[in-house]
Amino acid sequence: MRLEPAGARGWSWAGVGGGVGTIGGVTVTEGSEALSALRRGKYVSVTTFRRDGRAVATPVWYAVSETELVFWTGVGSGKVKRIRNDGRVQVAPCNFRGRVAPGAVAVEGTARLLDDAGTDAARRLLARKYVSVRLTDLGRRLTRRGRRTDQVGVAVTF
Repeated sequence: MRLEPAGARGWSWAGVGGGVGTIGGVTVTEGSEALSALRRGKYVSVTTFRRDGRAVATPVWYAVSETELVFWTGVGSGKVKRIRNDGRVQVAPCNFRGRVAPGAVAVEGTARLLDDAGTDAARRLLARKYVSVRLTDLGRRLTRRGRRTDQVGVAVTF
């Protein structure tokens, strides 16, 4: 992989080569190292692409499994529509407003929508990381509302 400029948003990975970059102060040379570096953060900016190629960045809560970054979103959201059209995404650490730090690395990956079982697994990963997800799930269990059908999980592979 090689590191190439990606405009004002920082750097992105492309092709094959020997480039290096940093995510959260950690030097990154391949996708598995990107996942290791992303484990510590709270938000990432997920950039999806419209049909005309324009980029749309959205901050999301996320969790990292062994091989993928996962998050969940509304079934009818723009992210889902754009991922169905083109699974190419860029992921960069950001703050809760979606502002990517200067010099942060945007890692390119491929996103896919998860089935019900995958969405449940992603939700469990998010619940381990975020207290508010656990509280929401507890409230749903106590009121016997069950599983949210208006949400879908997304997995990003680097």
